[in-house]
Amino acid sequence: HQTGDRVLSRVGNLLHSSFNGAEIISYWGYGEFIIGMPELNKTETNDRLTEILKTLRQQIFTASDGDRFQITSRLALVEYPFDGATLQSLYQIGCRETKNKS
Repeated sequence: HQTGDRVLSRVGNLLHSSFNGAEIISYWGYGEFIIGMPELNKTETNDRLTEILKTLRQQIFTASDGDRFQITSRLALVEYPFDGATLQSLYQIGCRETKNKS
């Protein structure tokens, strides 16, 4: 659990340092983060997150046994209100998108 906590902490810190403060960044649970980016459409959001994901994938972590590893990530982009009217509906659509990409 300590290694997972360190990974989540570093991911959270990277996300917070990558934005200017207008965004809403939240840990949803089970290793999932949700980022609200007001005033941006899907294309603009994708462009912005591509660089952040590139940096995230380059991060090297060390497990408690000394093994080094990198993490993988998946991204689902949903746009309010076009894709859903509630946070839960947007989340469900995002889950379907990531499953279809896998």
